[in-house]
Amino acid sequence: MNTFTQYILFFLLASLCAATAHFYFSVSGEFAFIPFYALLIWRLISLAKNRSSQVK
Repeated sequence: MNTFTQYILFFLLASLCAATAHFYFSVSGEFAFIPFYALLIWRLISLAKNRSSQVK
């Protein structure tokens, strides 16, 4: 596979990701960031659990 084909495939992949994000944010509206908040809270809880298990 040559470089030009790789650039075309990368452009198509980037366009697909951008279209998915655009569709998600246009549909979800004000509730758009709830999954990101859930992931952030889950990450903070897992970090706290790891830190408490390292102290023992």
